[in-house]
Amino acid sequence: MDLARIGIFGGTFDPIHIGHLFIAEEAASVLNLAKVIFVPASVPPHRSTSPLATPQQRYTMVQLAIADNARFAVSVVELDRPGPSYTVDTLKLLKADFPDAGLFFLIGMDSLPELVHWRDPAEILHLAHIVAVARGGVGAGDFAALEAHLPEARGRVTILDAPGLEISASDIRHRVATGRSIRYFVPGPVADFIAEQGLYGSGSNASE
Repeated sequence: MDLARIGIFGGTFDPIHIGHLFIAEEAASVLNLAKVIFVPASVPPHRSTSPLATPQQRYTMVQLAIADNARFAVSVVELDRPGPSYTVDTLKLLKADFPDAGLFFLIGMDSLPELVHWRDPAEILHLAHIVAVARGGVGAGDFAALEAHLPEARGRVTILDAPGLEISASDIRHRVATGRSIRYFVPGPVADFIAEQGLYGSGSNASE
């Protein structure tokens, strides 16, 4: 019997947007994932600035964004843990929750070369298959360089070539702060929540 295939999609989600949802849906479809679990980060160790929304607000925004997709779920595994959100620790906890599942960890293609500098990268590759989301082609040299430093990556990395949506959380925050609409950038319930909570310096037009 084949193992269930579960995607793990970590991020600050400050806020979650249509680009995140598209990547998750594309991964689920192309890789035949039974489920994609969104994991909002508490304190991302590789990020120089802290999220603007609170952990609870970011968790709620993810809940609102994925409510209409039965294949999507959200986990508080990082929000419930104090200190930095290291990927290896998160994957260990999720593997304990889903011992009979194959885990597929989604990252941006730009993060793949940095994998060797993450905490315990060999253990990460043991716990999960890495899915690097790319915009456009990837040269063989990218893999050769990674495998030269991290032999465990051989056969444990898949490239998901997804069409790029030029949407970023920072741009959405800027649009909100300057009074511009974010309709169609985020799901309607998320836009409404941002306006209701006054997030990112929002006014009433955040959801218009």
